[in-house]
Amino acid sequence: MGRQHQEVGFTLLELMVAGACLLLLVAMMMQLLIPAFRISAKASTASELHQRGHHALKNLAEDLQRTPAAGFAVYPTAPGRTLISLHQVIDADPTGAPVYADGLVIYLWQDRSLVRHRYVDPDPAFASSPRRLSVEQLESYLSAVVESRLLCSDLTSLAVSDSDPDPKRLRQPLLIAMELTRG
Repeated sequence: MGRQHQEVGFTLLELMVAGACLLLLVAMMMQLLIPAFRISAKASTASELHQRGHHALKNLAEDLQRTPAAGFAVYPTAPGRTLISLHQVIDADPTGAPVYADGLVIYLWQDRSLVRHRYVDPDPAFASSPRRLSVEQLESYLSAVVESRLLCSDLTSLAVSDSDPDPKRLRQPLLIAMELTRG
């Protein structure tokens, strides 16, 4: 008597059909997932830029709150470059007169970055009254800063304006507009 031998398993044709079906399923899933990943990446980038801008505006606002109008100056020195000078009040003397800081806070926007610099003047008379310096003086002070901190990168525009058309005066509200885009 002969024994019949049956083989168990899949044929080559069945494996090829199953593999083709699997590849089609993976391709369809990728068509759905790739746009979702792109949308997620864009949302993440937008959120990160928003956080950077918020951080920079928060620092600038805190510095501005301690600065009287006489100690504030904005100089758009070139396209894509702006200097903001702040001479802050740190205290009041016994008569109530303001005591100014011994130096300046200088914000420099250039090369798509906003950097906060701190300059300290060795002359004690510097703190006696608010300083509104010329662009040339501020440029020279930038080479002698004691502290620098990058606040924001990818900053494509910065505008500071107030409601007074006279650049020698400052009126509330002060408007600061920033635009950030991923470079």
